[in-house]
Amino acid sequence: PTADGGQIRLFVPNRHGASSNATAAAEGEAAVDVEPVLNRLLLFWSDKRVPHRVLPCNRQRYAVTVWYSDAEELHGLVR
Repeated sequence: PTADGGQIRLFVPNRHGASSNATAAAEGEAAVDVEPVLNRLLLFWSDKRVPHRVLPCNRQRYAVTVWYSDAEELHGLVR
């Protein structure tokens, strides 16, 4: 799978926290690359708590994205 690309890179925030993957990369923060292997499910907060990016792919890949909002978050979005 490594040769096919498509890994997701999760940046490990420093003690100051990172607000974007560009910031994380520029600051040289540690990152973890997760391989896209059959039957793997990866769940993570996809907001500023876990800066991330998908690395280039050399074959077709699929992803499913689900957004969860509790009542308080939803009320804040509607304003």
